Amino acid sequence: FPAQEEDVDVDMDVDTDSDTPAPPVARPDLPEDLGIEPATTPEQAVLNMRNSLLSGDEDAFVSCFAVDEHGDQMLRAMFGMVGVMQDFSEKVKAAFGEDGAAILAAQADPFAELAAIVPEDLVITGSEDGESATCVLVGSDMDEMPLVKKDGLWLIAVPEDEAPTAEDVEQALKMVEVMSN
Repeated sequence: FPAQEEDVDVDMDVDTDSDTPAPPVARPDLPEDLGIEPATTPEQAVLNMRNSLLSGDEDAFVSCFAVDEHGDQMLRAMFGMVGVMQDFSEKVKAAFGEDGAAILAAQADPFAELAAIVPEDLVITGSEDGESATCVLVGSDMDEMPLVKKDGLWLIAVPEDEAPTAEDVEQALKMVEVMSN
């Protein structure tokens, strides 16, 4: 026999006045304070990058970097990929429970290392002129992050030899589209 439907009250009120985008998937394991502050230090620039990515704020994430138009587009595509990967991870865990969590534990969690970043783990070395710096995360496999100071604020720099081209951006956008379907 088919199951009978029950009347269920669902609160459909949605706050459409909020300027803060929600993260792709709720993350109860995030640090409590994910604020973005003016990056007056290299450490704050790195923490802003972490906070904006973890909180799902794409514009704030992109604003942490010193990039051109192609770099902006590539960062937005990367942001989309991370959201899709996190959504997939949550769906696997929901569908397969502990087995799914075990499978995913063997994979790299794009959020785990970022969520664990604290100021004490950041080693910053600066240049003589005080306009550039390098950040290394202690105990991490992450690459060094070059930083530059522009208009009094610190930004994460993308080395020229790693700057994306229009073709790179096009491929990344296609990947996001494929991953989303």
